[in-house]
Amino acid sequence: AKCNPISEQDLASAIVDCVADPMRNSRSGNPIWNIGGPSTYSMKAQGELIADAISRVRGEPRRQPIFIPIPLQ
Repeated sequence: AKCNPISEQDLASAIVDCVADPMRNSRSGNPIWNIGGPSTYSMKAQGELIADAISRVRGEPRRQPIFIPIPLQ
């Protein structure tokens, strides 16, 4: 599975655009819209990025993340 995270600022802008534009809101337009950032990451890549961020914030050596496979059906 992959996802494309979005920054808080970009999400807020999209919400404002949706509220301000009648063609994007649920009363008169299409209320379903796909939103995401420009990059796509696998779940493993996201775990690696989180491990990097934790080590930077804590000022500690980076630990290898533990990944637990969960079957999806």
